[in-house]
Amino acid sequence: MAGKKQILLTAEDVKTWLKEQHDLRQKIGRLQKELENVNQKLSAAELLSPGALDRKISAGAANGHAGQSNEYHQSGKENDIRDALCADMQASGASLKIGDIRRRLVELGFDQKIKESAPNYIYGLVGRLVTTQRLLKRGMKYRAAPSSSSQEETGADGSGPVV
Repeated sequence: MAGKKQILLTAEDVKTWLKEQHDLRQKIGRLQKELENVNQKLSAAELLSPGALDRKISAGAANGHAGQSNEYHQSGKENDIRDALCADMQASGASLKIGDIRRRLVELGFDQKIKESAPNYIYGLVGRLVTTQRLLKRGMKYRAAPSSSSQEETGADGSGPVV
């Protein structure tokens, strides 16, 4: 066995990684709540003082991707399409593929937005909803997260996914 390296994996290593996973999931949950609170404050500021948010700042300036306009996201229209999709999927209890989500949005009256958007717009929209745990991905399909507690469904409490 000369020349071969042996790797020793102990139960303590696994326990350490599981604790680290749990801690990271909790941290992500806290950060998502903080982000949601800031977004709510910004929405309130926009309602109280229209134009308070500088719509000329691109999303890229904030996150390092130059050239992307943030005007649509700040205008509230992005939230309208997200809220409408989530509410519809929750009401119907449907599990939909990306193509079905695109058709559903057209049925909900967002056909003009979809026609004007880049071809991958739906993927980005759905990705943001999955990231914020408003939609759950199972295989190739997406469904609305339970309104009571998305943590139970997604295993965001560190206990792993619920199957």
